Amino acid sequence: MDETGLDGRRRAVIWLAGATRAACGGMLTTALALVVGRMQSPLAVSSLAVVFFASTMIFAPLWGSLADTTGRRRALLVGTGIAATLVLVGLQFISSAWGYIAARGAYTVFAVGFAPVILAIVNDVTGYTTQGRSAGLVNRTFAVGDIGGQIAIGALLGLAVPSVAFAIIAGVSFLGTAAVALIHDSPPVATNGGLRRGLKRLFPSATEWRVLRRTGLDRLYAALVLRHIAVQGIGVLVPIYVVSRLDVTASTMGLLLAVSPTTQLATLPFIGKIADAGYRVRLLGGGIAASAAYPLALALAAMPKAVEFRLSLAVVGFVCLAVGFAAMDVGAVAVISAVVPRRRTATFLGLRATAMGLGGIIGSVLVGVVALMASIRVAFIVGSLPAFGAALLVMSSVSEPDDDGETPLLNAVEPVFANTRLPGLWWR
Repeated sequence: MDETGLDGRRRAVIWLAGATRAACGGMLTTALALVVGRMQSPLAVSSLAVVFFASTMIFAPLWGSLADTTGRRRALLVGTGIAATLVLVGLQFISSAWGYIAARGAYTVFAVGFAPVILAIVNDVTGYTTQGRSAGLVNRTFAVGDIGGQIAIGALLGLAVPSVAFAIIAGVSFLGTAAVALIHDSPPVATNGGLRRGLKRLFPSATEWRVLRRTGLDRLYAALVLRHIAVQGIGVLVPIYVVSRLDVTASTMGLLLAVSPTTQLATLPFIGKIADAGYRVRLLGGGIAASAAYPLALALAAMPKAVEFRLSLAVVGFVCLAVGFAAMDVGAVAVISAVVPRRRTATFLGLRATAMGLGGIIGSVLVGVVALMASIRVAFIVGSLPAFGAALLVMSSVSEPDDDGETPLLNAVEPVFANTRLPGLWWR
């Protein structure tokens, strides 16, 4: 076993499942953007992001809640994996841009359930004291898949027609689905009554929703929305900006975009250990602040005349994005897992994706309007402001969860929540 408590077989299965699912998402995003861009206007390409964010916002917590209430987490991963694979197979029969956009939304509906459910499974296996390293492990699998997927799709689209690329993506998705079927899971809830009983308890009760207010998670989720307004909002404009304003080739742009997942892969093990040492909220606040520096660095990168200096500032921006996301996500997962009931872990982890979806939709509109009225550079500067506000919100209203070392808050019940309030300064 490693330091997270996972044996070699479980670790290998989680790596395979996480890497393949992330690779599918990255490959599909790039391939569809290229195909739709050739068929329709930039508005259609932007619609790919809108359907992604909308599907994520709605369905991530629903899949998490269904996994929590039925206890059939592995079955849910297998079922959604099969459905996502079938959507990818269906791409072979689509010939219109809006058909591809609809397929992107349908794929996201099923694929978005993977992250909260796998995180809940890993947390249950590893325990309370290694939640940061567990979240780091899962995110490292995503980073490896993202790197491999981006490299692979670039080669595929250069050597083969899109239909061949779509077939290979479907094959990778099938491999990931087969991997999750091998995951050993011991859910924390009784499954008596099966699916029917689980559906009746799909949505958290009023008492369970009060966890948000009593623990300060409502402010944590609000901060995540603000952060994603900044980062996800500028995302669709970054490739255009890098090529046109920084005056670099498309291949150089690809290398720049690979800086972020590569940096995440290198830093996540250390960030996980920092979270487990009791610095979860510090990581959350610091990560959001680093994310705010990302659009600012890109805005400044257009100023130097020398290409070398422009590239250096862009690299700094992508490193800030990588370290900021890794710290924010590991910190958020560790805090949420520490203060919510174990029976609702996947539900509340899924709300992270809801925050991303909502922030992405708002941010895309905000940044797009500013870019239209002024410039992309000005839009990046304006887009960074919500992230700075998010960092301030975390630093002023969220503090480290209690940890007595004997009764993990993962197993807490409602009366305990009154003693696990988070308001206060984050560095306390």
